[in-house]
Amino acid sequence: MNDCMKCRGDYKNCTKNCEWFSFGDIRWCPFQVIFVIEHLEMMQEGNWPPDPSGRVDLPIGKQRLKAEGNFTRPCQVVGEVEVRLNRLTRAYRRALLQDINNQVLIPNFSYEAECALYYITGWIRKDRPFRKWRYENWGKQP
Repeated sequence: MNDCMKCRGDYKNCTKNCEWFSFGDIRWCPFQVIFVIEHLEMMQEGNWPPDPSGRVDLPIGKQRLKAEGNFTRPCQVVGEVEVRLNRLTRAYRRALLQDINNQVLIPNFSYEAECALYYITGWIRKDRPFRKWRYENWGKQP
């Protein structure tokens, strides 16, 4: 899969360069959740992380007034990820943030971090509380 807009949740076959995502790419796959958490501080300030390739989309033709400020999209993403993180238990949230901050690859995540990551992924938030979802989907901790 090379196009986040067409992704249907088959994350293991993703071939997209996961260093940077535009706002339009965000579908809440594990790679995008990690990207957002890694850039949380910048987004809280209302700035989207710059594309590392240096590409900038310049407007073509007439410019129109935007109905929203440049800071609104990063703030929307921050709000969503914070709601999702707050639904986790403290230990699982801490494990996830620690593995992301230590730049651990997903296959090497701890049990708690991997479980937390897959709970907060997905286009729609999970409707069940974390503990119930974890028990039903991950079974008992090894």
